[in-house]
Amino acid sequence: MEVFGKELIITTLSGLEKVLVKELQLLGIREVEEIKRGVKIPYSLENIYLTNLACRVALKVFVPVYTFEAKTTEELYSQALRLPWQKYQKVNQTFSISNVVHSQFFTHSKFAALKVKDALCDAFRKSHNKRPNVEIKEPDVTWHLHIFENKVTILLDSSGYSLHKRGYRRLQHDAPINEVLACGLLYLSEWDAEFTPLIDGMTGSGTIAIEAAMMASRMAPNLNRNYFSFKNWKNFDSKLFDAVRQDLMQKVRKKVPAIIGIDISPRAIEIANTHARLAKVQKYVQLVKVDFIDYQPISKKGLVLMNPPYGERLEVKNVEKLYEFIGSTLKKSFTGWTAGMISNNKEAIQQVGLNSKATYHLMNGKLECDFKLYELFEGKKKGLVQE
Repeated sequence: MEVFGKELIITTLSGLEKVLVKELQLLGIREVEEIKRGVKIPYSLENIYLTNLACRVALKVFVPVYTFEAKTTEELYSQALRLPWQKYQKVNQTFSISNVVHSQFFTHSKFAALKVKDALCDAFRKSHNKRPNVEIKEPDVTWHLHIFENKVTILLDSSGYSLHKRGYRRLQHDAPINEVLACGLLYLSEWDAEFTPLIDGMTGSGTIAIEAAMMASRMAPNLNRNYFSFKNWKNFDSKLFDAVRQDLMQKVRKKVPAIIGIDISPRAIEIANTHARLAKVQKYVQLVKVDFIDYQPISKKGLVLMNPPYGERLEVKNVEKLYEFIGSTLKKSFTGWTAGMISNNKEAIQQVGLNSKATYHLMNGKLECDFKLYELFEGKKKGLVQE
């Protein structure tokens, strides 16, 4: 059954579904249905262009095209062979097929994707006497195969590569935080990007500070990205795309609150400076080489976010002692502030020694993490839960 033109599926990281719903509503999209690791919204070319350019916590924007049932690879191939692939792709366009398979009938996801690839190529051989070529890096058309038990859905991936790849993070740094996750932390912290100062306490490659600067300046996260798969579609509307992009450009503002990224490593500060320049937010971000434990904020209140080493991807001699020092610094120097910390090290994060007002369960890559928020009051504050 053909389902093209009915809905869009926008994916995100686990734990950020509600954040994505709110973000889409702020973009003016009212009909939003939350699903696991994503949302559904109405199909339109404008929604495709807007969400790809402007969603900070989106990973991919998919358009469901076909759905059918199959229990064997033979059924999968024969059903896919009947599909009119030529409606959406030209024979001289390169393509790729990604996949997600959760099925007792298809236990080898790559083999299932290979059968669909064969069906697409054979369909073109029948109609054009030649087949399109596969391209992995930047294909003209990106297809996605989703199988749940015997239900097969074939989707067009309008984004191409993941939307978290903004294009500015080009230098290597150990264990950088995902750009989408960084924005998720900012949203979950309820940071007031209009007025509230922000400190990225261990900035590393600068991701949190840079994403905060884009958020505060209202710069759409993928405004400067050139590659999107939808640009190669037969129905691509360049005038509408330019209009959506121009509207987003006009919303950028020049005045932002103080955004400071600090790190003890001179190499990290050098990398973060380069990334801020590539992201075109260097005028909004101040990067300082200093140990967080020695840092003294100049504002009486604000938000400080921390992505400290977990002891997994970055080895630290005594990670629990580090977290204890972080907690002492927050209590001593950041009275009146809100603090947020993400970590997968549950033992170490207990050493912070603060009462958390909220805990969110998130994924940082393959690591299950807790993101804890703290309100740093003078003296004791009743009503907070000891974790």
